[in-house]
Amino acid sequence: MELAKVIYTNREEGSICVQYHPKNIKGGLIPELDSHSPQDGMGDFIVNKFAPWHACGSDYASYSSGMKRHSNLQFVQILVQLAPGDKDIMSAVKQWEQLFGVEHASRDELQFTNCRVRFVEGCNEKMEGLVGIVLAVGERFDDIVEQAKKEGVWDERERCAMFLGIKWWFVKQEHIKSIL
Repeated sequence: MELAKVIYTNREEGSICVQYHPKNIKGGLIPELDSHSPQDGMGDFIVNKFAPWHACGSDYASYSSGMKRHSNLQFVQILVQLAPGDKDIMSAVKQWEQLFGVEHASRDELQFTNCRVRFVEGCNEKMEGLVGIVLAVGERFDDIVEQAKKEGVWDERERCAMFLGIKWWFVKQEHIKSIL
């Protein structure tokens, strides 16, 4: 039984990428799952912070240095709003749990390998989709917040930056454990 319509698949030696059509998936996102086979000298993809990613090409040595330069950034969580009027968060959690084979971390949240997905109730003023991102940052935390203020995108009340129609919360790397 097909749980969702696959709209794109790319298989290469050692990797696979699958994208799903958002029509029947709560939250209105185009989910993409990437999987890679272990490679010599790369260690365990689940526990290593840096690993090959097919979208960057086959020359891991060339792009991994850029990944390491920006290692102070880490996705922690995304917030996904349900369709207008949809208040059944648990239904969304169960659907994604079944579709992607991940377990829920709480009544409104899924735990993927490297990020949590949290669902919020739909409201009539907004379409479903991505409404927030939580990024952990290293030593540049204060610089990022200051720059957001200079650009006029910082919301002091929400303690986040607002751009591209999405709320961006930045947390210090050492505070990740406390919010997870």
